[in-house]
Amino acid sequence: MAEPTELALRPAPAVPGRADTDDYDVVAQGREIGRIFRPGAGVPQDRQWAWSIFLLERKPGTTGNGCAATLEEAKATVAARWPDVKR
Repeated sequence: MAEPTELALRPAPAVPGRADTDDYDVVAQGREIGRIFRPGAGVPQDRQWAWSIFLLERKPGTTGNGCAATLEEAKATVAARWPDVKR
């Protein structure tokens, strides 16, 4: 696995009719590369945050989405995986 990338989180644009403050665009080097958000009620404690990387290309065996227990864990996972999927 490549070196983790420095990421920034930016509040995602509001969706009409949905007041969700736990929804972020993931930005690397000024480019939106993914999303991290809380999926909603009823999810297990170890899956409170969902993450996804907007895949351009990926190495075999690399996953572009998943879940994490915390926002920090989700961000760290995206940072670690992004170098394996970016062009």
